[in-house]
Amino acid sequence: MQFRLTKNKKNFRKEYMINRPHFFWMLLLLMTSIIILISCIFGFFLFLRVNKEPAIPSSDSFGKVETVDRNKLSGILEYFSKREQKVSEILSAPVPLVDPSL
Repeated sequence: MQFRLTKNKKNFRKEYMINRPHFFWMLLLLMTSIIILISCIFGFFLFLRVNKEPAIPSSDSFGKVETVDRNKLSGILEYFSKREQKVSEILSAPVPLVDPSL
């Protein structure tokens, strides 16, 4: 009579499983490399296009100085002064609700 110390294990393998993970890693690496290459080429052509534009503005707008409209400036200052008054009123007024935890 023979005794077996170990059991025979059956290897269960699904039939639809693809057992080539190396292929998918290589595919992922190839796709990532292609995306990086396309990004580098796009960046290079964008640099060339931006580099061709002149850095100095045209001569017709060289002597002009933009001024600020005083009416708009006074309107903005008035808005902020009203806002400051509202904030000071809110800070000085007592709180209308009583805190129930006190």
